[in-house]
Amino acid sequence: IGFYSFDDAAAPMTDDSGTDNDLVSATADPTYLADGGVEGGTYSFDASHLEIPIDVNPVTVPELTIGAWVKTSDLSEGQRKTMGHDDGGWDRTIGLDARNAGDGFRYTSFIGNGRPVVGTPGPESEDGWTFIASVYDQTNNLVTVYVDIDSSTTEEPVVGVTEPSGFGDGFGTMSLGSLRPDNTNEGWIGLIDNAFLFDQALDAGQIRRLRDGGKAAALAGLPPSDPRIALGGGEVFGSVG
Repeated sequence: IGFYSFDDAAAPMTDDSGTDNDLVSATADPTYLADGGVEGGTYSFDASHLEIPIDVNPVTVPELTIGAWVKTSDLSEGQRKTMGHDDGGWDRTIGLDARNAGDGFRYTSFIGNGRPVVGTPGPESEDGWTFIASVYDQTNNLVTVYVDIDSSTTEEPVVGVTEPSGFGDGFGTMSLGSLRPDNTNEGWIGLIDNAFLFDQALDAGQIRRLRDGGKAAALAGLPPSDPRIALGGGEVFGSVG
């Protein structure tokens, strides 16, 4: 329902998904860079953001997957969000967070009214691109955060952490580059590229194909995952000669 590659220098805020949800200028626009993204163009954020004109409230979109490729320019601990529509109730929001002593500075999502998801990795460098996605399944009250802090290689799996959740309604639109669409609170510092929103809860296989394929995979529509069969050790079927 929204995909933003920023590759068209003449119209970088265009929604490439075909749903015409073009980005909207907000209180302070980020700086557009025609190259330097994970693929093509990108935006550099610092006390700036753009508005995503999509209602992602659970009552409207009960299954939702959001994310992007990001590159932080600040490794100091703090609250810096990539996307969000929080109106004060800990709504659907992803980014970096350092809340809760001992939980670490990490890429994470809110779970509703409570602390952000724990057990996910944090940034290690200002040089590489990180892939982050959050899957919200309101029907089953689950949120799963997927992170690959070095998306330059695709050999390793994407780290995924699932926790119970329960979300209420936030703002009727989203921010790209901050916590909420009406201001730059908890603003991202660094680059964002290939931001995406799907009105479905992508599974682990689809998330990996998205990480591996980037823009092409997102625009291809991500077909259902292949069946995954697990077998125990030993000669499960006996000897076949």
